[in-house]
Order: sequence, then structure tokens, then C-alpha cells
Amino acid sequence: MSRLIFCLVFFAGTAFAQDRFSVNIAAGKSISLRELAVRVTGRNSLTAQMAGDGLAFQVGTDFQFSRHLGFTARLNYNQNETREEGVKNYAAVIYSINDLTASNIQDWRALSLMVGPTLKVFVGKLSLQGRLLGGYTTITGPAFSAKGSFSNRDISVETKTGTAQNWAFGLGSTVAFALTPHLSLAINADYAQTKAEFGNIENVVTAAGTTLTPTTTIVQDLGVLNVTGGLVFSF
Repeated sequence: MSRLIFCLVFFAGTAFAQDRFSVNIAAGKSISLRELAVRVTGRNSLTAQMAGDGLAFQVGTDFQFSRHLGFTARLNYNQNETREEGVKNYAAVIYSINDLTASNIQDWRALSLMVGPTLKVFVGKLSLQGRLLGGYTTITGPAFSAKGSFSNRDISVETKTGTAQNWAFGLGSTVAFALTPHLSLAINADYAQTKAEFGNIENVVTAAGTTLTPTTTIVQDLGVLNVTGGLVFSF
């Protein structure tokens, strides 16, 4: 009897070990949740107006401690548009520019590494994973040009926001359908929240033939929902 129990445990452990590690590669849509970012942080809406929707790419690795409990690491790349309306609103407050028009607006880019525990359940060939995430992100802010009037004089501003780093937190889920024992189709949904503070921003301000180079600080609360689809390779 003891030998039978040993064999059953051995083969069950071997079968589980073959599917203990997986890699999730996916791409899709990044949705800016500006209003949710405002509610989460409790700050005014001006700090969450500049980032819009974009594209998201994700490489995730998962390790299962047991059939249901595991740990994940997710590397995410986001490229989100910069909303012209957000640039106008911010410039109107920071630079006091009236009748503003914005141009040469570049996208946001962010690279983040998020890790956390996972819970997985199975229904036939379907698996559903939920996860809590925390990590670090590096954000490259947009550059833009703005023109308008100040005290009845024409004024133009060129701004390069540079980069910012900060901690980030979020949560996510994955629904996967097994095509083979080692290959699945997956849909991921990941929400991430962080604050980007761009300090010592370089500005070139031209008005009435005079050029100044003041520095400013821009703070933005970024909340995005990345909805991606791809493949999961299990080992």
C-alpha cells in the first residue's frame, strides 16, 4: 500500500511539474481611465487629463506553487496618445495662455514591471486567473508645442517633459483556453495606477520677440486598463 501511495504522489507531482511554469505573450488596447484615476487619488481632474488611449504589449511569466496558487511577473510596454484637450487645459493653467492651439504632440511611453500573487481556477479547458500587482514603472512624457495669447501678445511655448519613475499598483485577470496541454489562447485585462511627476521640465517661451527658458513641474495621475490577447506557453 505504501508503495502504491508513493507512486501516485510521484506521478501526480511529475504531471503537475510539467505545467508549473508558463509564459504569456500578448498585445492589444490600452484604455485611459482618467476619471477613475481622479477618484482613486482624490485629486483634481487637471492631473489626469493628458494621457489618452493607445497600445499595450505584455510578456508575463507565471509559476504555480500548487494547482490554484501561484506567482506572476508582468513586463508591460504602453504607448498612449497625448490628448490635445488635456494639453490645452494644462497649458492654460500653467502658462496662462488664452486661445491656445497645440501641435507637434508626441505620445506617452511607459515600461513597467509588476509582480504579485495569483489565484487560478479551472473549468474544463478554460482557466481563469486573478492577480494582485505591484511594481515600478518608467514613463517618458510627451513633448508638445503651444501657441496663444498672453496679455494681448502672441506667445508660443515648446515643452519637453522628459521621464519620470514611480511605484505602481494594480490588478488583473486572464481567461485562457487550452489548445493543447502546453499551448493556450488567452485574453488579459490589467489595470495599473501610478503618479508621474515630471520635474525641471524644459520650456522655451517666446513672446514679443523675447525668448525665456523657465522650468516647470507637471504631475499626472495615470490609470490605464490594458486589454490584450495572445498565447500562453506552458512547461
